[in-house]
Amino acid sequence: MKAYEPEEFSGDTRWILNAYPVDGKEWEKFQNSGLQQIPKEDAEGKKFIRFRRSVRRVFPKDDEATYWNPPEITGAFEVHYVDAETKEKIKTFKRSEKRKIETVGEQIAIGNGSVGIVNLAVYDSGKGKGHRWESLRILDLVEYNPDAPKSGRSDESSVPNEVEKSKKETLEKETTDSKGKKSTKSDPSMVKEDMNDDIPW
Repeated sequence: MKAYEPEEFSGDTRWILNAYPVDGKEWEKFQNSGLQQIPKEDAEGKKFIRFRRSVRRVFPKDDEATYWNPPEITGAFEVHYVDAETKEKIKTFKRSEKRKIETVGEQIAIGNGSVGIVNLAVYDSGKGKGHRWESLRILDLVEYNPDAPKSGRSDESSVPNEVEKSKKETLEKETTDSKGKKSTKSDPSMVKEDMNDDIPW
């Protein structure tokens, strides 16, 4: 996981998260989302999905790049990003705005086997459904161990009951897209640009 310091790959600089869905229902939710991600296998043969959040993008309608801050972390601890002057939470900005960004909270290393809820923005693109990793709510934090296996998560039997509770709460929530339309998160056909979709992993 690269939640704080982005990595460069094929000309893109981005934060990344390898997510292991907790059960078949979550795999089905991923499949129904229409996302183009192809599941990968780790060294132990466990399947995971890699989500990304780019540092910058240039949209055709814009004359300058849009920049994003790292994904927000909540739950076991909290890390978010604010304008240094106004203290307003900032997720995205233009360079011309000349914002100075401050980090609020301690950037604690998140170890393999941690359990949480991934929040994504899913949107239409020229290549099908695209996504942006928005935030991570940590339900069960595993202390980072650089010598731990790279598999990324513990057995399903060790996933706390709080995951099931959070899944239910998440699916019952409504969200509002950028045009003010309300959509239920549990309905994959309602996914629009900049609509967040909480997915437990």
